[in-house]
Amino acid sequence: MNSRFLSSEQVGQLVQLRRHLHAHPELPDNEAHTAQEIVRFCREWAPDAHILEKIGGHGLLVSFQGAEPGINIMLRCELDALPITETSQLPHASLHPHIAHSCGHDGHIAMLCGVVLYLSSHPLPEGSVTLLFQPAEETGVGACRMESELVSLGISFDYAFALHNLPGAPLGQIVWHPQTYASASHGLEVEYLGKTAHASEPHYAITPTFAVMETIQAWMELVKTPSLFNEFVLITIVNVQIGEEAYGTTPGHGFLRATFRAYRQEDLDKLHLMAIEKMEQIAASHGIKTNHQLLDVFPATVNHPDANKVVVSAAHDLSLSVRQASTPLAGSDDFAFFTPNSKASFFDLGAGTQQPPLHDSAYDFPDALIPIGTDLWISIVQFLSK
Repeated sequence: MNSRFLSSEQVGQLVQLRRHLHAHPELPDNEAHTAQEIVRFCREWAPDAHILEKIGGHGLLVSFQGAEPGINIMLRCELDALPITETSQLPHASLHPHIAHSCGHDGHIAMLCGVVLYLSSHPLPEGSVTLLFQPAEETGVGACRMESELVSLGISFDYAFALHNLPGAPLGQIVWHPQTYASASHGLEVEYLGKTAHASEPHYAITPTFAVMETIQAWMELVKTPSLFNEFVLITIVNVQIGEEAYGTTPGHGFLRATFRAYRQEDLDKLHLMAIEKMEQIAASHGIKTNHQLLDVFPATVNHPDANKVVVSAAHDLSLSVRQASTPLAGSDDFAFFTPNSKASFFDLGAGTQQPPLHDSAYDFPDALIPIGTDLWISIVQFLSK
């Protein structure tokens, strides 16, 4: 595993760190040990770095300041693991039951720590580089909290970058997205308020059962009508709850929960309004009152052309394979909260064609990707610090 910028011994340190973190995964908002390991690493190998701890939870900012004013760069990675039982049987497999780094965030951390090693011995000529270690990415709340604290601290960035490893793509291939990287989305919870009755006399009840069924069908018809929207939209029913386990009762209360997604915010807003209108019309026809609320709100992650140009140029400089994505991701990412005030680029880094998919119980971030990702981060920094 060779690196253009780091020694083989330094790459070995990063592999060791990655495997330690993989063996000790922590769930969102419980990343205390992970954060402590990063702080320990930085204080040992980059004592001149400025470290801010407990930003937005267990988040960290590790900053390097250049000798002269210049561009302020942010590189972001994630700290948290998933509630998954690992099945890899590797020597460094998770030691914590039902928790695993099945998304590869341990590898993302190792790559940013590689930047720490480089910048500790290669001072910036100008500008600054901030390595942002974000908590609670998997629950979608960490970036919003960190951004809020950054604003209160008066910290901002000219450029912001993030990457995610991508199983199925060739090892080290850069997959970049010209505009939207990930969809805007939100959760919608609808509460139905009817009236119960005896199960033998359902005609005396005002039950939400049929209103829920009709609403689901009406929502599915919306997303099957592409002429209503500019681009991709999707509604996923995630939970239906009607009544209780009471076999003598016709239910009078229930919930319908769904996730709404779209490449464009304007399409998401339109889909939401149309869905609410349909839901309320159907509920009213059954004599049912409703309440609704939004949950898990994610803006679209939109890339800036200048930031994309930096990523592609850095990849070409390293002779890495580069591929432009044909469509955005249907999923969402909370990196979107960092993008409005920076020139941002979120891209994918191929993890190999033979890897299990992300969130698979056997997934283990490939160590061979650590020097590739580290070199790419360093190349991006160099491109903007010239």
